[in-house]
Amino acid sequence: MKAFAPYRLWLPVALLILVGFVAVASAGDAGRFAKQLVWAAAGTVLAVAVIVIGLDNLIRYAWHFYAAGLAALVLVLFTRPVNDVRAWFDLGAFKVQPAELFRPILLLVLASFLGGRMDAEFTLFRGGWRREAAKYFFAAALVLPPVVLVLLEPDVGVALALLWLAAAVVFASGISWRMAAAGTAACSLAAAAACRWMLLPSQKARISAWLDPAAHSAGAAWQMLRSRLAVGSGGFWGKGWGRGEMNRLGLLPVNDSDFIFSVVAEELGFATVMIITALYVWILWECVLAAARADKPSGMLVAVGVGCYLAGQAALNMGVAVGLLPTTGVTLPFVSYGGSSMVSNMVMVAMAVSAAAGARSTRKGGEDVV
Repeated sequence: MKAFAPYRLWLPVALLILVGFVAVASAGDAGRFAKQLVWAAAGTVLAVAVIVIGLDNLIRYAWHFYAAGLAALVLVLFTRPVNDVRAWFDLGAFKVQPAELFRPILLLVLASFLGGRMDAEFTLFRGGWRREAAKYFFAAALVLPPVVLVLLEPDVGVALALLWLAAAVVFASGISWRMAAAGTAACSLAAAAACRWMLLPSQKARISAWLDPAAHSAGAAWQMLRSRLAVGSGGFWGKGWGRGEMNRLGLLPVNDSDFIFSVVAEELGFATVMIITALYVWILWECVLAAARADKPSGMLVAVGVGCYLAGQAALNMGVAVGLLPTTGVTLPFVSYGGSSMVSNMVMVAMAVSAAAGARSTRKGGEDVV
């Protein structure tokens, strides 16, 4: 397998950020474009800090970060709601979304447990399926509190993102198929219960609209139908930057964040969409290489989690934009407007780079063995 090189992971990230600048400049106003530049700069500084500090040092304090992150998720529930959602700390010129920032924290704490010393010393039950069940039950207990708190905001999109991240790490840790089947069944039952008892009427209406868009064309399906129209009207080469009618006339909902993919498809066309898709596949592949180079199980889990999460969230955002999935508020990584999302994603990429950089290659026959 080809050796991992950090620049090959940062290159597609940088290209996606540039695409995001172009799209936000067309979809948003000058103020939001300037904020996006600031957040990208802040994310770069924090990414450098993560690499300098090192993944091992971050994992050492994973449980401290976890406690602080949970406290922030509780405190945000007491803030002033925005569109009936309590998800942001208002810092004046900027807003911070603790749920988005919790993603690298969850990744650290799961890697610390499933890939670190705690896994080796987990002796609640010794041997066999009882030990494995107890281990993954504890891992689920780590994931459940932040997911429930995010659902209480309510933010289904970020909650799904946290679950997807946790699932990627758990599967990469070597879970047996028997335990995986049991976990999938339990998660399905929990999801059904959440849909029944925790979703708002407006969120349930989005699911109904996805199943039957024609019956809700003037209501819950309005966003999805407008997005599909924008994507389809762009053709192969697009209508040109700033020339998309759906975007320019304000007919696209949340056009610089949740539905920025529709702006890109309308104005830059299917050709650019394919390039963007290839960039996410590139990121996933480089994270796989980083995982192969990592010298510790915790580093391998971090790199796999980062790659699967970024590729999965991109697929979810694109699926929503074209109507393959119900409408939910999930950003397109590195492209959508949003400071907390940008910073969180860049920190996670830096964690994957640090996981590979922590490995010490040895010499054998004059060549590096990775």
